[in-house]
Amino acid sequence: MESVPKISVVTPSYNQAAFLEKTILSVLNEAYPNLEYIIVDGGSTDASVEIIRKYEKHLAWWVSEKDRGQAHALNKGLARCTGTIFAFLNSDDLYLPGAFNAVAQAFEQDRDLEWLAGGWLMFGEESLYENKNWWHMPWVPVDAAAAIHFNYMASQPAHFWKRETVERIGGFDEQYAYCFDHELYLRLLLDGRRCRRLDRPLAAYRLHKSSKTVLTTEWGGEPKMIHDRYIDKIPRHRVRGEARRAEHTRRFDKCYNDFQKAILLCRNEKRWAAWQVFLGALKSYPRSLVTGAAMGCARRLISTPD
Repeated sequence: MESVPKISVVTPSYNQAAFLEKTILSVLNEAYPNLEYIIVDGGSTDASVEIIRKYEKHLAWWVSEKDRGQAHALNKGLARCTGTIFAFLNSDDLYLPGAFNAVAQAFEQDRDLEWLAGGWLMFGEESLYENKNWWHMPWVPVDAAAAIHFNYMASQPAHFWKRETVERIGGFDEQYAYCFDHELYLRLLLDGRRCRRLDRPLAAYRLHKSSKTVLTTEWGGEPKMIHDRYIDKIPRHRVRGEARRAEHTRRFDKCYNDFQKAILLCRNEKRWAAWQVFLGALKSYPRSLVTGAAMGCARRLISTPD
């Protein structure tokens, strides 16, 4: 067991009985020989406690009691962790087979590695995410200037850290209910820590009507609060440059999504509508014409028979 690094995983949960068991099984089915699994439930009133008790012999520790929110639950779990590697998996997400072995190997091969982000799969309700079965490889934040503008794409459940690194910067800031992970990334980057990408899918991110990713209108202004808190700690020239990059990224992401919509329309034999979406995307951001995504979409539209 001691021949591989201990991985500590914390799952914060509150009234997620509909998804919790699959989350637990995705951790346990990794069959990783040196796992420390902790569940911190916020005093659920559904069947969550019964589900946790079903698997408690496989848990290092669990509790179900009222807390001050998700970040507080994570800090409670982190305080119990003893592993070399730390991660947290929300109670509606999943790990993919082989994730822990891949992560352990990466940390073993690079002893200076402190923070790793891998690929992920979005899945869930079709109405919330059309391309739910598409893989995404991580685009990690290169520095705080990029992160503060959300100029990165690295899904939370695919992040792993050295436990001591997260503890050293104070764990999770409990004043944030939604963006505590984003705030953690910023503090790590400002502290000189770097995130390494792992081009392998590690996790699956579930979208459903009550997930925090879907409830973006309820973020309570947290992104701006975090921006205003840290902006003066970043060199001005880096902030301006990353702001421009972030705007270009935002516009291209919209185009990219439109290209995928056009392809789906083609598959559904709606070629005229597909061309309208494609041309509208090019009009909104002409620079996307020279990208591989645009070229690939055009080829699909031309080659698709009437």
